[in-house]
Amino acid sequence: MVIFDEDRISKEIVKVEGIKVVIVDGTYTTILKNAHQHIFIDRIHIDTQELRRQRAREEQDEFLEKILKIEHRIISSHKPNADVIVTKEYEVRQVRKSE
Repeated sequence: MVIFDEDRISKEIVKVEGIKVVIVDGTYTTILKNAHQHIFIDRIHIDTQELRRQRAREEQDEFLEKILKIEHRIISSHKPNADVIVTKEYEVRQVRKSE
């Protein structure tokens, strides 16, 4: 878990006995091995630029843009792992049948 206000990353152990559904939200979740479905949100960093400005978590500068471009290249390579793709127009597309 990332706690932006405190600039730290923590670990949380959650017991899931009796739980039927767990939703894991995060940048690299499409590479999780034991997930039944992988959902890929097909956007680039420019699509969410205004939301990042509103959150004001970090300074919006040239360095951040460079990092976000690099991260986008990495994350976009995970798209083939997706069972479902959500487009930037919020269309939901089933990619392949889950196993």
